[in-house]
Amino acid sequence: MAIGSSTALGTLLTLIDTRDLGYADADVNLLDGVYVYWHRTRGTSTAGDGTTLTTDKDWGVNELADSTIKIVGSTGSGQSQIILSNTAGPNSVITVAAFSPAAGADSEYEIYPDDVDLKRTARVDAGGLAAASGTLTFSPAVSAVIESQSDYSLGLLHFKLLIEAINWALSQMRYLAIGPLSLLADPDMETSGIGSWTGSNATPSKVTAAARVWGGLQALFVDNSGANGYAKSAVAVPVNEGELVFLSAIAQAVGASTAKLVLYDLDNLAEISPSPTGDEERHIELRYEYTIPIGCEEVEVRLQGVEAGADTYWDDVILLGANRKRHPLPAWIEVPEDIVSVGSFPSGSGGPDAYTFKLEETNWREWPYWRPERRDIRASQPFHLLLDPAPIERMYVIAWRRFPALTGDADTTVADETAVLAGARVYLRKQLAEGAVLNPDPVILAGLLATQAEDERAWDKATERTGGAPVTRIRGLRKFKKR
Repeated sequence: MAIGSSTALGTLLTLIDTRDLGYADADVNLLDGVYVYWHRTRGTSTAGDGTTLTTDKDWGVNELADSTIKIVGSTGSGQSQIILSNTAGPNSVITVAAFSPAAGADSEYEIYPDDVDLKRTARVDAGGLAAASGTLTFSPAVSAVIESQSDYSLGLLHFKLLIEAINWALSQMRYLAIGPLSLLADPDMETSGIGSWTGSNATPSKVTAAARVWGGLQALFVDNSGANGYAKSAVAVPVNEGELVFLSAIAQAVGASTAKLVLYDLDNLAEISPSPTGDEERHIELRYEYTIPIGCEEVEVRLQGVEAGADTYWDDVILLGANRKRHPLPAWIEVPEDIVSVGSFPSGSGGPDAYTFKLEETNWREWPYWRPERRDIRASQPFHLLLDPAPIERMYVIAWRRFPALTGDADTTVADETAVLAGARVYLRKQLAEGAVLNPDPVILAGLLATQAEDERAWDKATERTGGAPVTRIRGLRKFKKR
């Protein structure tokens, strides 16, 4: 595989790279049939605001629709948005639903083409290399003209197969993860989208800024549009009259905001008092133990901002029954054998407000007795977790979890790079051996066989469950150190 970056404006059927393709006496047939994959185009804006960014490029009308723009430097950096439309160049203007924060006149951006129908992959035509001008001609046409500063790859295998190999490797590798045990869906806000939380007088959204996230990768942002706006759990939780339940949430209130945690009685249409509140900029636990009132058979949890302009952030919303010993496994745990530990983080010291508790003051406490129970693998909830005594604390499960697949070039992974590449080559060797790739090139076969022993050693270590132990790079490999 070879990589390069275009140096001038091309077309839908050509790219120009005078630096890497400008060989003095190169054969015009040197790259015949080679796959071309357009990764991204880089640039710097000349203007921008909350919904638009003016590029330094010359694209056709809406050639970038449904592509992804990522601002990686200067004004508005640290965000990724889907492109809704773009004007014709020069200086094509891109429109998105919203840039937050707004783009500016110096935003450094990357555009990742739409993956639909693989409109970014082509093959070099016969006699397709014009070395004197550094021009490569290919077909079929890609989705947008290949502008300058477009990063591309050339390879002997279709890039769809390479992506498939990488995602297979990721699916076989596991890391130790921790997540809350709760009667609510998406309690740790790690699920993509807001399907488990709906807004009223507020707009809920997932955010990834480190200052707003308590645990994991995401938190729920509740942006009020009126007083006492909230995000509520989308699915009601059945309860028994007189049942003792435990409700806890990690909250952060920004500026002149107050966060309020509400357990709402859907039958009597009333809050179950009290409702803990906090106005702290630092993350704090809001919690209370409730007795379900007479006539109440279903409840929902509301994550509320008191003021009309309140900005509140929420994480790890845990609702548990004080007498419920059996709980369905969290959705991200595939089989009970992946569970390593079950325990709690007891609440810290109280204050500054009633029913608020400080975080980071207590240590992990293994639960006295827990046992996964296997039921029916065909059931909607095939596995359960038995806890004794029934919990009335912030409960968490530590378990092995697969690395997620990459769905686009803008995606990243924290998986070890050397291990992923070794696993991908293991996959490709299997595909070639089973005939999944017709007429494999001898060069590809020779290259894969040359690294087979080294890859298998690295892959064996990567698929051992090392608990995310520290790694050290040694001559291009990473040595896994077991705990």
